[in-house]
Amino acid sequence: MSDFSLGDEFPSPDHEDWLDLVEKTLKGAEFDQRLVSHTYDDIRIEPLYYNHNDRPHDVGVPGEAPFRRGGRHVSIHLCQSFSHPDIDQTNKEILDDLAGGVTAIRLKIDDGVCGGIVVNSLSDLEKVLDGVFLDMVPVELDAGGRAIEMANLLSGLWQNQQITTKAQGAFLIDPIGLMARHNEADVSLERAIEVAQKTATLTPGVAALGVDMRRGASEVQEIAIAAATGVAYLRAMERAGMDLKVAARQICFLLNVDADVFLNIAKLRAFREIWSQITMACGIEAQCAHIKLETARRMMAARDPWVNMLRATTACFAANVGGASSVTISPYTEALGLPDGFGRRIARNTHIVLSEEAHLAHVSDPAGGSWFIENLTDQMIEKAWGLFQEIEAEGGIVAALKSKMVQSKIAEVEATRQGNIESGKEVLVGVNRFENTDEQPVPVLRPGGDNE
Repeated sequence: MSDFSLGDEFPSPDHEDWLDLVEKTLKGAEFDQRLVSHTYDDIRIEPLYYNHNDRPHDVGVPGEAPFRRGGRHVSIHLCQSFSHPDIDQTNKEILDDLAGGVTAIRLKIDDGVCGGIVVNSLSDLEKVLDGVFLDMVPVELDAGGRAIEMANLLSGLWQNQQITTKAQGAFLIDPIGLMARHNEADVSLERAIEVAQKTATLTPGVAALGVDMRRGASEVQEIAIAAATGVAYLRAMERAGMDLKVAARQICFLLNVDADVFLNIAKLRAFREIWSQITMACGIEAQCAHIKLETARRMMAARDPWVNMLRATTACFAANVGGASSVTISPYTEALGLPDGFGRRIARNTHIVLSEEAHLAHVSDPAGGSWFIENLTDQMIEKAWGLFQEIEAEGGIVAALKSKMVQSKIAEVEATRQGNIESGKEVLVGVNRFENTDEQPVPVLRPGGDNE
């Protein structure tokens, strides 16, 4: 066979050659202004990435520390959230969605502040979950200020059915998050740790604590604040005498995923690496963060809600590529009211199509090795670690919340994002660009169960 190559006669261009061509094309315009953009965390997004020597070469392999490239490959749960106030209606929705492919359920409980399923007793919870094989289906709670109360009810239900060792799910108890959202003192932290101790012994397949980051933070803020909150919970469990390796497994992280594919992929990879390093610094084996993703509420618009389907699909793609334990896709009518059967069907089928037909769940870390993704991940780790250290220097997340340091940083990003949407700098299709002036109402459910 001949060694002749058609490419031998052409010179091999380098990055400087590319820059020379760009300069001619720009005709005097500023390179940074025309071709470089910045995230809300001031991360620089270049127009071209190439294999240079100033980025780390060893990023690990999937399934091994520092878990930048994901944990040991397992299927990503398709988790659906249920919030209809009526118990019978919620039970019907749960059974319908499980039959339609949902593999985990999250119960949004009315806590007197945010609406949801009205559950006041164990018998109420039994009716909500009637017909559900609880030894097979993970159950998560989204109960706000009633999280501990509801955790005890669900734990009691598992005990009554004698399936405690088979039970899976999460209580998502987050007293520090409640403090951040409602300016309440962290008086329930001690009770939350007691539940974590009991859960680790009674239902080892369940995580008691959940770091809820479903708010308006930027990607770097989300990583740093979640890590700082996780550290606060680890310290509290250690003070209570828990083994740190067991304690780490009692924490899961509920993060946003929106329509910015690359930022979200990098965010997940960066957070896993940071949490791995934190757990190793605790003197235990590196742990892979247990991450649950939910489509960001900030991107679900009330105007032209059909476009929400596209945004949710993009977010689901990023979630699958970035890797998570479970993904919850919000129905496209989330900003308008309770979803009907069609809204829930589209939400679950979005995940099913991407997972089963596009085979996204069949590949571990498909973004691994991308010069752009690796560079973006590196920048996020650096900036998030810096903010994490700021929070720790303030005395930890609780002190940083009491001093309003964290809230002020998030509020600044929220204000900037809102201004960009209003000015059109950040495009929200159907809202500030390509508005549908002939928009027709879409069906949602009234609390009584009727369509409107």
